[in-house]
Amino acid sequence: MKRTLIFVSIILLGVVGLLSCNIYEETGNGIIETEYRRAGYFNRIELDFGAEVILTQGPARDIQIEAEGNIIPRIITRISGNTLILDANGGFYTNKKIKIWIQTPDIYSIDVASSGRIISDNKIYGKSIDLRLSGSGLIDAALDMKNDVNAQISGSGLIYMEGDAKNAVYTMTGSGKIESFGLHVDNSDVDIDGSGRCETTAYYNLDVYITGSGTVWFKGDPRISRKISGSGRIIDAN
Repeated sequence: MKRTLIFVSIILLGVVGLLSCNIYEETGNGIIETEYRRAGYFNRIELDFGAEVILTQGPARDIQIEAEGNIIPRIITRISGNTLILDANGGFYTNKKIKIWIQTPDIYSIDVASSGRIISDNKIYGKSIDLRLSGSGLIDAALDMKNDVNAQISGSGLIYMEGDAKNAVYTMTGSGKIESFGLHVDNSDVDIDGSGRCETTAYYNLDVYITGSGTVWFKGDPRISRKISGSGRIIDAN
């Protein structure tokens, strides 16, 4: 009986070992390479995996990928409608940063999922822009918008903004953070559900809706309208 139990245990350990070896389909080879890809028309960007994207507003539409050579073929760049979608195909392991440089003349929305990061390399000009972040990722954007900036966070991520716009609308769910003291707007509308923290600079109007323990820090001298359910706070940071 003991021999049978030992034999079964050895088999189970072997199976577990094989399964653990196959958690990832491929492991990075350590050799960093660069690949250039052409892109069709797009004015929206969606990042669906843990890469770092450096975004430039410029005359061309092109993509440059820097990663381990055997990982690059697994990085997907495709266009759906007017959206450039960045994703990864299959399971792989790498301890090297995957970096993607993107240039495009028009940027209407930036969408980040999971732990991905999108950072603007220069100021983004336009009428309005939508920023959406779900998960623990980052959006870091310098903006010059004639009208609106709409920023949404779901999760624990961070959206950092600086520049100018007429109006800002911030919607937060979870424990995320919006740092936008450097984004100067006339009117700011902040809606927090959870423990999120929002920093905003508004000159005319600040409308705050908090459910939970969220906090809004503000600069400027706006007229403040508030509706708070829970232990949420509004703090003057001037």
